[in-house]
Amino acid sequence: MGVVLENLNAAIKADPKFAPAYEELYLYTLFGKRDFPAAENIAKQIISSSDPSIENDYYAFQAALLQDKLEEAARMGKDIITKSNNNAKPRVYRAMTVVYLKLKDSTTACDYINQFFSKATQEDILGTDYILKAQACGRDNPELIRQNIVKAVLMDSVLSRQVETLNEAIADAKNSGNRVFEAELRMLHYQLRKDKGSPTSSSELIGNMVLPFYFGGAYQRADSIAQEYIKMEPDSIYGYYWSGNAKAAMDTGAQQQGTFIPMYQKTMEIALRDTARYKTLGTKAARTLAIHFANVKRDYPAANDSRQRLNDRS
Repeated sequence: MGVVLENLNAAIKADPKFAPAYEELYLYTLFGKRDFPAAENIAKQIISSSDPSIENDYYAFQAALLQDKLEEAARMGKDIITKSNNNAKPRVYRAMTVVYLKLKDSTTACDYINQFFSKATQEDILGTDYILKAQACGRDNPELIRQNIVKAVLMDSVLSRQVETLNEAIADAKNSGNRVFEAELRMLHYQLRKDKGSPTSSSELIGNMVLPFYFGGAYQRADSIAQEYIKMEPDSIYGYYWSGNAKAAMDTGAQQQGTFIPMYQKTMEIALRDTARYKTLGTKAARTLAIHFANVKRDYPAANDSRQRLNDRS
């Protein structure tokens, strides 16, 4: 690449208005070096060295987005769309989807990704575009999320590249704090490898699916996966404990049904076999049971029994 850079710089030196050389240098600086401020400066040079055009505006828009200058990028993207009479190139709508996802405005992001698909040809569409649609439009709609993630993965038939697509999406979801979307992606990641005969571990169900579903507030989903784990590992404490947590989170209000009781009782039973290892989990289960028996059921002997059992064995 050194020779190419020398040639590009030489061309620019010979003709400071030679836009094609700036364009090549911009792409290398943006995607090769990932030097976003330098790319932004080159974008300004492209604009100043050529006639005004929407294409030139896109360079500055792209550089702003990659530097997370989100409000500026949103303004620039809207301006490009207006200048093109609401018929900008599909990549503009894709980029605006990313802008509004970063701004935590999934409603607007969903509108832009839908515009992208309405304007894009099959050649314009990437597997990651379906990931974007799942992320932008899938709030409270796990089936839509699943459908679009499957479409993203099926755009490539090679398992390693399918897994890579999912890994990139998982990292993005985790970094953005979207725990439910992360869990949906991890669930498909697990199922894809399992279907293809690649190694999987039952522990993935807890660490990679139950926990992000739970901490994302999708308690029913967390409980469902925890129940699957219990079928696979009936002697493990973790399925019962996290099922109990999920059921307790759902079982709120004045008319508590105590749906978590069997799960927490099983958690205590396993914890009592090895208090050195499981006392923390057992104590949480015992405390929740004691509070429920005392305050809801008014069963004070059962409440005292829950409080004392782990203390007596530790």
